[in-house]
Amino acid sequence: MNLPRFTELFGYNVNEAKGRNLDNGMIRAPEKIEEGKRMTKEALKGKFYYETIRKKKDEILFPVSISGSRVMLDGKLRGTIWMYRDITERKQDEQLHQVLYNISKATNSDISLNQLYKTIHLPRTINHNSLVAQVIKTGKSIFVNREMIISQKLTI
Repeated sequence: MNLPRFTELFGYNVNEAKGRNLDNGMIRAPEKIEEGKRMTKEALKGKFYYETIRKKKDEILFPVSISGSRVMLDGKLRGTIWMYRDITERKQDEQLHQVLYNISKATNSDISLNQLYKTIHLPRTINHNSLVAQVIKTGKSIFVNREMIISQKLTI
């Protein structure tokens, strides 16, 4: 186990992690313990890749990719090597792309402006006075030309 990296990822120090079985719930939410045992069995069959949720020492859950493979010496299984990677940023990017896709899809459909707002979940309470905030607050579109922006010092 690469303990410095494990410590960085999960928050356990060397003494807390050394010799511990990860299948006992140390880095898994209680509902993920059986999943972990199944993953260990799969990894013993050969190479393995999986995306799931794990928990840090402070109980914070986060998405990880897990890859594992067998360690064979002299034709005998001697253990497994596991690699955990925090994929929080990638998952957030995927969610953002999905939202943008949904907005794009909704704006190219024949729905009303009110239905569009509901579809893309724009908040109706905004604490600033930009044009976008005005549209969100009122649910009404605004036609603005360049002169209006300059003369009234509007914020878009």
